[in-house]
Amino acid sequence: MGDLRVEQTKRQRGRKSVADWRKYKKHSTQEMRPYVPGESLDGMSVSERDTPEKGGMIARGVDDGALWYVSKRFFNDNYELVDEEFEYWEI
Repeated sequence: MGDLRVEQTKRQRGRKSVADWRKYKKHSTQEMRPYVPGESLDGMSVSERDTPEKGGMIARGVDDGALWYVSKRFFNDNYELVDEEFEYWEI
């Protein structure tokens, strides 16, 4: 019976009441360009679960220039193009 309680405790550690969880969105933008099928991804971070495909994107870190692949599905679910005419630039 003790093992069951330990497992329940482990599962509940990250859980809080529904009132404790809030949704947040980033205040920043992300520079990206389309992935070109067949291009070399040497030096770029690619998740093991991703298979580069047309529609995927290459993201670039503004601070360090790091490059990584963003899957087509993640990109489509989470990003939209910024209208650069109205983009806010910090000075």
